[in-house]
Amino acid sequence: FVTILLYVLFGIGIYLAFRNSKVMKFTGIYIGLALAATFVSLQQQWGQMRMVIIYVPLIFLFLPWGILELTKSKKIRLLQPVTVLLLFILFFKLFGLSVNKAKVNNEVFMKNLRGNRYYGYTSDWVNFLKMSAWAAKNVPEEMMISSRKPSMSFIYGEGRGFYGLYRFPTLPADTAIHRLEQNKGEPVIINETELKSHGLPVQLEYGMKREVEAFITDGDTMYSVYFFSDQTRPAYLAVLQQYNLNYETDLGILKNKIAASDKPGIAVVPDTLINLLLRNNVEYMIRGNLRLKPSQKTDRVINTVHRYMYYMEQKYMGIFSQESQIGANDDEPAYLFRIHWERFGLKEE
Repeated sequence: FVTILLYVLFGIGIYLAFRNSKVMKFTGIYIGLALAATFVSLQQQWGQMRMVIIYVPLIFLFLPWGILELTKSKKIRLLQPVTVLLLFILFFKLFGLSVNKAKVNNEVFMKNLRGNRYYGYTSDWVNFLKMSAWAAKNVPEEMMISSRKPSMSFIYGEGRGFYGLYRFPTLPADTAIHRLEQNKGEPVIINETELKSHGLPVQLEYGMKREVEAFITDGDTMYSVYFFSDQTRPAYLAVLQQYNLNYETDLGILKNKIAASDKPGIAVVPDTLINLLLRNNVEYMIRGNLRLKPSQKTDRVINTVHRYMYYMEQKYMGIFSQESQIGANDDEPAYLFRIHWERFGLKEE
């Protein structure tokens, strides 16, 4: 209800601004475009106030102006004093909340100035920032380190640059399948749940995974798609038959499963992740446990780096080695991992 009400008030404000005020017309257009760009670029998932807080002063200017302009109408002019009174009450109520918040932040700020760089942060952030500082000091300058929050790592790493992993690259399943259909050779499509349950020897499974092209999900089930080389195909197919592991060789069947699902299909191409890091000379990755909801310590964390590492490890088992950990295992630790490109001939030493 509140969301719909705000949209209605904003629409009224825009209408009145076009009629009565060039300044408010510009303000309304700016707010509308800025918020639309924010929501579209972040798509359907965002949960942090910082994304929109910078627009709140303009919103607080524009919406009350629209309400006051509306109450100038002869039919509802009597409501104008009431509206003004309510706006004053709202302003001073919010001002009081801001003063209380400022007192808390001022305490944090003063302790930061006195040298306690980590005061005021929750343990997830403390461990992440300490790891950023440790990595900046201990990793050679010529080696790039990736970070989910590179600007914060830059500050606590005393000016060292970090490569930002802001998002996890995926493709719509249909797009990925269309691209796979351009490959020469016959695909082998395996249900990942069945693969894990059939007990293939680990080395055999990960030898096979070296030839995986993509992981595609129809919502609940994930499939791995392979294009085996002429040399390895007979041996791997014989192993799948030996372990009674079902597989498909028609991408059309996978496409139909995705179309029948009520959830959007997505695809992950491990080589896309690999190439992105290689192009930016990334040699180390910081993996934190930053909370999805900053005020709550739960199992839900910002898992962009976790997913990166999971799919890279799926194709190249042993590509990572843990170099350092800050924070206890039960206290939202942060880790530093080395990427061993040379083990798989992906990059010369």
